[in-house]
Amino acid sequence: MKKNTKTYVLLAVVILIWGLLLYRMFSWGDDENTITQNNNAFAQFNPIKPTEKDTFSITVHERDPFLGTIEKPKRRTTTRPKQVETIVWPTISYKGLVGSNTGSNAIFLVDINGTQHLIKKGTTTNEITLISGNKDQVVLRFKGKRKTFKRT
Repeated sequence: MKKNTKTYVLLAVVILIWGLLLYRMFSWGDDENTITQNNNAFAQFNPIKPTEKDTFSITVHERDPFLGTIEKPKRRTTTRPKQVETIVWPTISYKGLVGSNTGSNAIFLVDINGTQHLIKKGTTTNEITLISGNKDQVVLRFKGKRKTFKRT
């Protein structure tokens, strides 16, 4: 019984709504008998002054909006090649070994720019340091560079 009551109430509401809609639709068309005269409408017409157009420009955005974060381009660092200092060695010739061949007692005869010098291991003469040597060759260091000289 409860279901039937709800159905009848809802049916009455639907009929009431449709009745109101049809009444308004038919009563809207009956206003043909009343005509209003509006002669002053043209006398009070004021045209709207044209306003300046708002202009804008669209900039191109190359980035895809669906990619996520923006990656910044990596900076390329250009390294200039270091200028190699050319070291001009003095004229050097190894003349031979004087004294014993062992340990720090060995003395080497080296000709530097035409002048003969007796040099022990580890000593410096004219900015030239004797690093090592034997009866056939010596290793000299001049301004941080090493060079081997053979016996002449």
